Formats: sequence, C-alpha cells, structure tokens
Amino acid sequence: MWVCSEPGAWALPKALYSTTPCPPNSPPFKKPLFLIGRTTFETDRLSASHVERCNKMDEVWVPTEFNRLAFTQSGVHPAKLFKVPEPVDVDLFDPAITTPLPLHDPANPVGKLIFGKAPSESSSSDNNNAFRFLSVFKWEARKGWEILVRAYLREFSARGGE
Repeated sequence: MWVCSEPGAWALPKALYSTTPCPPNSPPFKKPLFLIGRTTFETDRLSASHVERCNKMDEVWVPTEFNRLAFTQSGVHPAKLFKVPEPVDVDLFDPAITTPLPLHDPANPVGKLIFGKAPSESSSSDNNNAFRFLSVFKWEARKGWEILVRAYLREFSARGGE
C-alpha cells in the first residue's frame, strides 16, 4: 500500500511536474496492491485532469466535508472518497503550556519587527483591542503568500489603508 499526496505528483503513469514519483515506479518497488491519494484543495472544484487522477486511485482521502463534496461534484467517484481529518497534537500545541516565541525581546532578538509596534511599546488600551493575524499554508509561490503580505500591508499601514 502507498499513500501519496497532491495529485500532480501522483505517478499515473507519470507526475505532472518534476518531483519524486508516488508511487515509485522503478525497482526495487513493485506495483502497490492498494493506492491511496491523500489531498486537499482550497477550491470548490477540480480540473478534469485531477479528477481523472483521483479516479485512478483505490481511495482518496480528503480532510473536510467541503473537500469531499467538491471532489464528488467535480466527478471523483463518491465510493473512493473518505474524509480523514488532519489531527492536531493538543498536548504539544497547548497554548496554556507554551511560551510564545520572543520576537520583540531586545535581550534575545529572534527577528526584526517590520511593521507595527512591539508589545512593550503599546499601551494597555491598545492590547485590549489587539488581534492576531494568522495564515497557515505551505510556503510556495502557488499559495500566493506575496499577495497576502501585500494585502495585509495595504490594509494595516500606518497611513490607515492608503
């Protein structure tokens, strides 16, 4: 059995781009008896080529009901689709026992503050209205991180969004 992620990397018969093929298609590896595709997309539909690749798998695991519906509506055979949520280790990622990374500690600088004020520079009233901006994604061009950063800077600039 092989579990492969991202349909473009699936070797069916070859990947859509230069990558390590999954499943491996050369000795000493033999053809797997069972092939699982584990994937997700942040869109409400798949391309025809991705639907075709998904339908060549024995099973396709997706993390959400949204993905299961999008894949089904795009043409992936419903019997192949299984919702397998992504786990979180709540013991490891427990904010009650985790010390935040000291990004603004002059005695132990981890990084350089690019915009905004360090927590020590903010008044207590500023902290009452503070929020945290979080985006979690794989750091690669296709995820559009530069668009996100530009939008954030445009919206939260010192000039009030100008």
